[in-house]
Amino acid sequence: FLGGALYYDVKPDVRMPRSGFFVKLDGTTKKGFTFPKDWAQGSMSIPPGEHGVTFQVMAPDVMGADELSSPGVVRVDDVSFYPAILEDFEGGRIAVKNAEFAGTPWSLDATSGGADGSSTCLKSPALFGSNSSSKFKITVEVPPMGGDLAFEYRSKVWMPEDKFVVKINGNTVALVSSPTSGWESIERGLPQGTSTVEFEYATVTGGKGSVWLDNIRITPRW
Repeated sequence: FLGGALYYDVKPDVRMPRSGFFVKLDGTTKKGFTFPKDWAQGSMSIPPGEHGVTFQVMAPDVMGADELSSPGVVRVDDVSFYPAILEDFEGGRIAVKNAEFAGTPWSLDATSGGADGSSTCLKSPALFGSNSSSKFKITVEVPPMGGDLAFEYRSKVWMPEDKFVVKINGNTVALVSSPTSGWESIERGLPQGTSTVEFEYATVTGGKGSVWLDNIRITPRW
């Protein structure tokens, strides 16, 4: 479990010192509401590992009531968890959900070595002719605050023969047109909602290059 972000909607009808509403992670308060409020969205980071989240209404031991006291009723709705994602291709498989190929599939490469000394990465296929394309695509749900994409790559492309293109929802966010001396990294933001990330190797005039991918990370913001 790599952690992620928890989102929720809340409408607290509380007023301290008579009552309060608190969101806790492993017993530690992360967010508190001490006055009445209309529906609001809350979020919190969930670190890696196993954790417990508690939504708690507390009524301190205060004697008596006054005309400003609220009833201590809290409404919670739309509790959603957005997991952090890491695809490192270890174990000789693609573990991330909602991944697919378009065109000739990419292959798991355990002979070239991955980033950071890992054993496996993903390699683009050999394409023949001009204007050929192969894509590795991942579709994810991104929270309202957006998310971050990071990945490592190695390139042996050379324009105008071939290129490596990264797109988010059809929009180009990175273009690699020359070889790299080793592994390099790219980071980009992800918009809220359903996002599709495309890693595309494409020939222009019939190139014979390759692209390697590793350590694709998608981190939800909160």
